[in-house]
Amino acid sequence: MQLSTLIAMLRQRMNSTILSLILNSLFWFTAFVVVTGGFDYQGSIWGHSVRLDATSPDLFVLLFLILLAVWHLLGRSLQELRCIRIWGVAYSRLRSLGVRGLLVVLSLLGGIFVVVPLARHFSFRTGYDLALFAQAYWNTLQGDFLFSSLKGGMAIWGDHFNPIVLGILPFYWLWPSPETLLVLQSLALVAGALPLYSLAKRELTDEGPAVFITLAYLAYLPLRQMNSFDFHPIAFATPLVLAAFYFMRKEAFGRFLLCCLLVGATKETGPIAVGLLGAACFFLSPKRWLGAVVALASVLWFFVNLAVVMPAFNPSGVATQLDRYAYLGNDPAEILRTLLTRPLYVLSENLSSRELFYPVRILGPVAFLPLLTPVGLLALPYLMINLLESSGVQVWLVHYQAELTAFVFIATVFGARRVVQARSGRHLAAVLTGGAFLFFGTSDLYQLREAMPTEDTRRIHAALDVLPTAGRVSAQAAIAPHLTQRKWLYFFPEVSEAEWVIVDHQLDPWPVDPHRFTRTVKRLKRVGFQPDFENGATQIFRQTGKAIPKRKRSR
Repeated sequence: MQLSTLIAMLRQRMNSTILSLILNSLFWFTAFVVVTGGFDYQGSIWGHSVRLDATSPDLFVLLFLILLAVWHLLGRSLQELRCIRIWGVAYSRLRSLGVRGLLVVLSLLGGIFVVVPLARHFSFRTGYDLALFAQAYWNTLQGDFLFSSLKGGMAIWGDHFNPIVLGILPFYWLWPSPETLLVLQSLALVAGALPLYSLAKRELTDEGPAVFITLAYLAYLPLRQMNSFDFHPIAFATPLVLAAFYFMRKEAFGRFLLCCLLVGATKETGPIAVGLLGAACFFLSPKRWLGAVVALASVLWFFVNLAVVMPAFNPSGVATQLDRYAYLGNDPAEILRTLLTRPLYVLSENLSSRELFYPVRILGPVAFLPLLTPVGLLALPYLMINLLESSGVQVWLVHYQAELTAFVFIATVFGARRVVQARSGRHLAAVLTGGAFLFFGTSDLYQLREAMPTEDTRRIHAALDVLPTAGRVSAQAAIAPHLTQRKWLYFFPEVSEAEWVIVDHQLDPWPVDPHRFTRTVKRLKRVGFQPDFENGATQIFRQTGKAIPKRKRSR
């Protein structure tokens, strides 16, 4: 059947009034889900057990776009739809307000960015990484530089080299608490919107598209999940890379170099981002020699981090992060040789559904605009770094996307320029809106509702007050961030040096397997721990040194 015949049949059989009603309803329902967090209903309807999950707008947006395409095929004007006219008014209003409107939005969304991770923390939804950094910083203030018992009793620079923590420590000294780290991270990520807006306005010379690119940044799922997932110094690379690129385009090269220095200090792999910024400077600025120097210096910086600095802080004498690429080779040179000479082998090792869909999840929220410009090549190295990692954790949309997020939005600005030149700023804004909400994920406001205080969380907080302030404690990862103001802290089931153990059977049992958690807790009596406190699902054990001998099986 020809397409023209199909369209004619649709025109005859489809009532445009009904289609208009459906489209407008989907528009408002999607807005409801985003603004309120939606709902997740589990119950019974007409005697049947059902679950209605409307916490993410993704499917509703997809259906809306499909029906919108049908509306267009029917030859109807988009302006006939009330929802499109409302969106047009919103676009015009934001365009006229410009930076003033953007600052209002930043204030509102900035508040959400700060409150969500704090609420997650107080409801015991943070874990390993927040505990690790908070304890290391607290020990530093006590004179043990970045020492962490959670990392096997070494300075955390042996695991990740991030000198930027030296700039974080003064804030932590003023308020020595994990909440300080969460707030700083949230504010830094929101602040990245400012250099991005300035860059977009400079390249596009139009307030409207610049505002919508910035809003797409704040709605970007990898950014929002990075914000809510514990604390990581690498998160500061996102605003710093955006600022560095903006200063390079503005030809403020002193500020450009300062930002490059800070980017390289966010992690041992930070110099890779610095090298990419140097390459951008070489091709996109008049000071090509400066770009070449920065790029070459970053290569040396990267190898010094891996070969000298990290082994010096790690008792094993090696940079452990290369283990994630051990299937490719034992050193960077061998890894590169494998990539160039055995591409089919590399491909066969990275064919999971999560890895195959990863580029879509990264580029889809920005409507694949980075693919329209050579500047999109800046995002390729970090895409490959995350895809080639053997464990698969780096394709989770959390902190591993910090530098990548910045380069994706830099490329989005240049890809957007082509759309604006070919069509208009209004078309660009529509494309970005569709992409942002099609890959929006669960609303942060839903997470906020889920993290509201309950009797269970209040019970666990009360149990924490029972523990001595200076004792050696072992706790599951969900509880550990609340116990970081002590030199000796361990992740349960590590109890060999602990004096106290605290667990809660209703929290995430990680790092213990959920199916073995209860049995692992029961075994504490065999290694000299006795129950000292119990309130509901929360238990505290104290080391008495009197282990219960293992029973001999009767024959």
